[in-house]
Amino acid sequence: MDETPEQPAPELPRRPRVLPGLAVLRRTEHEVQIGIDPRHGVLIDGISEDLIALLPALDGQATVPELLDRFGTDERARRAATAMLTSLADAGLLDDASPADGGAAAHTPARLSADATAWALRTGNPRRRLAAGRRQAAVVVRGEGRLGVAIACLLAAAGVGWVDFGAVGKVRAEDTGTGYLDTDVDMPRQEAGVAAIHRSVCDARTGPLPPARKPDLAVLTDLVVPSPSMIAPLHAEGVPYMLVRMRDGTGVVGPLIVPGRTSCPHCMDLQRADLDPAWPALALQLAGRLQPAELAATHAAAGLAVAQALQTLDWWLTGEGVPALWNTSVEIDPVAATMTNRPWDPHPDCRCGAARAEEASV
Repeated sequence: MDETPEQPAPELPRRPRVLPGLAVLRRTEHEVQIGIDPRHGVLIDGISEDLIALLPALDGQATVPELLDRFGTDERARRAATAMLTSLADAGLLDDASPADGGAAAHTPARLSADATAWALRTGNPRRRLAAGRRQAAVVVRGEGRLGVAIACLLAAAGVGWVDFGAVGKVRAEDTGTGYLDTDVDMPRQEAGVAAIHRSVCDARTGPLPPARKPDLAVLTDLVVPSPSMIAPLHAEGVPYMLVRMRDGTGVVGPLIVPGRTSCPHCMDLQRADLDPAWPALALQLAGRLQPAELAATHAAAGLAVAQALQTLDWWLTGEGVPALWNTSVEIDPVAATMTNRPWDPHPDCRCGAARAEEASV
């Protein structure tokens, strides 16, 4: 066992701080709780007054040796403090605020502080990686209704480095409320949508991606049946994309489509036709049609879609985890307060290759 407690364990942050936003609560005289979510929170029992007094100092201002120096030559107290810091670090509740190491204080915008803390708790990764990863990402958003502009604005506000928003036609009164303003009515959707993104983040990068820059993700919104002309280039280039649309007051988010690996829109059409022989005729009538988008449902669907888009970017850029919308869509009805997962397995008669890929992976 190490007999030099003043030498911190290698895994300890140089300037430790409790993850910003986490509550440090005193339960009893000798018991402290950090965090309020039982999935991530930690209880420290049998803690001394000296260690309780150390917790407010975990704000990133002091190094570990400076924190231990608070206990002078009391080796027992120094060992206890080191053990507590190690436990908190192992639980993922400490962050390194050292600017010299590119800590979160230097790289995470204030608006993303809560995002970074929640992401660190879920993934166990340092907070600073969230902003850095999102800053490198490029997402294409296409959609003429309320969903498209809402999702584009949220992605930019969430730190996505480049949001290529595209929409045709002019803003209608029924398009406002999720990014477009009343004063945007009769303006080109493309122009008004980009202005809405810049209201969310003034320095957001918008506009078409350069030819050499393939998007990390595309989000196709507002259309019940997306046009094959939108989908074909994404499959040809191997770009993952997500479908988001409204259906009579219900938001439908997903599935995430990874060409050749997951079910595709044609797989979905084949499944629908298996259940309803009239679906092909219905799909022809719905193609290119915007569905009315009730405000509350639109905001709920947009929030869910952006959360899943960000999770997908994490997966696409790091290879960690499996996106929740893999072969799955989620139907969200805020009025009924329900969320329903619907599976979309690759169809064996589809030529997209996903069914064969799934069989090969079994």
